[in-house]
Amino acid sequence: MSYLVLKTDLGQHQRNYLKKIQSARQHLLGIINDILDDSKIEAGKLNLEQVEFSFQQLLDNVTTLIADKAADKGLELIIHIDPRIPERLVGDPLRLDQMLVNYANNAVKFTSSGEIAIQAQRQEDTDQDVLLRFTVRDTGIGLTPAQVAKLFESFQQADSTTTRQYGGTGLGLAITKQLASRMGGTVGVESTLGQGSTFWFTVRLVKSTNAAAPTRVLRTDLHGKRALVVDDNETARQVLADVLRSMGLAAEAVASGADALKALSHSEGGKPPYDLLLDWQMPEMDGIALAKRIRVDHPAHPMPILMVTAYGREELLKSAEGIGIHDVMIKPVSPSTLFECVSQALGEVRDAPDPCGPAPGRRAHHRHDGQRDGQRPRCLLACGHERPCGQADQSGQVVRHAPAVDSPAPGARHGRGRTRA
Repeated sequence: MSYLVLKTDLGQHQRNYLKKIQSARQHLLGIINDILDDSKIEAGKLNLEQVEFSFQQLLDNVTTLIADKAADKGLELIIHIDPRIPERLVGDPLRLDQMLVNYANNAVKFTSSGEIAIQAQRQEDTDQDVLLRFTVRDTGIGLTPAQVAKLFESFQQADSTTTRQYGGTGLGLAITKQLASRMGGTVGVESTLGQGSTFWFTVRLVKSTNAAAPTRVLRTDLHGKRALVVDDNETARQVLADVLRSMGLAAEAVASGADALKALSHSEGGKPPYDLLLDWQMPEMDGIALAKRIRVDHPAHPMPILMVTAYGREELLKSAEGIGIHDVMIKPVSPSTLFECVSQALGEVRDAPDPCGPAPGRRAHHRHDGQRDGQRPRCLLACGHERPCGQADQSGQVVRHAPAVDSPAPGARHGRGRTRA
């Protein structure tokens, strides 16, 4: 009901009170869910589902829940996925979602500046199953060895001040440990006080007998085209470069707009040495300023420019008009969305329906070649909290434009959205 009331005309004080009610409700619901799960585990009554699910959809769900929380604190959210992980797996996606969200929520809670990096790796591969390792790394407050020793036990937190300052029950990590064990894996943490923590868990999942999603590799004639990634965050630019290399591109990465201009200065006949530029929001010379400079320096060779940014508001899109920004993507960007946007930028014709195609609420497409808005679909991935079908974000923007994925398996529920029976 509070959500519906927030959709009406309210004064600022009324709106703030209702948001506090919502926050308290979500916090209380999380405590109830944790207590119920801990009780089930103690009684031996916690049953795990074995259903087929989309690995990409699982990660999209986690990203949707975490992205806004990270953005509210000014944190960089980075997703790095091993391309060898099968798209279709069999297991309990609800519980996997719960484990990842628990780690990620803790990372955001205990980090005031820097970044949150979520990584999924394939550790073992057999004919029947795979062993996956999920890692959540933060640049937060960190832990002492004595505090680490007490983690993963029920109702245990680092110390009493943690409960008073950050809240929580101390059950989430204990539940994650039990779930990982039930899935054939284990948990662990490495941490340095004042520098951050890395929490990880492993799980063994059965491979689906259904056909896997197509490998995201560009046409053969596009292989070897050079891409330049520009970002002041080292982890972010390396992750982007790795994804582009997996597509068949020769990707390089630099840390600033000045470094990008230096790399672009080595041209032959006025043509820049790169076929594609991914341009992130940066201090000093931001993406808009860099794009303007590139268009001035190389007027006869309008190379495609993709901008990926956490600042997907009207002011950014208005600034991008008229300077040749091919596409604007809102980070964190999934590999499938990046693949489709890169394919379009390099002129590859796709036979399959475009998952970045027109959708209600999508922004107008800004192109440097004079095409009218909407003639070609743009790739805009807007990350926000999931809401029931048909409901919009409070700002009126579409909550999420994600790649086309299968619907959740029958009976699947969202891990933190409601009390689990």
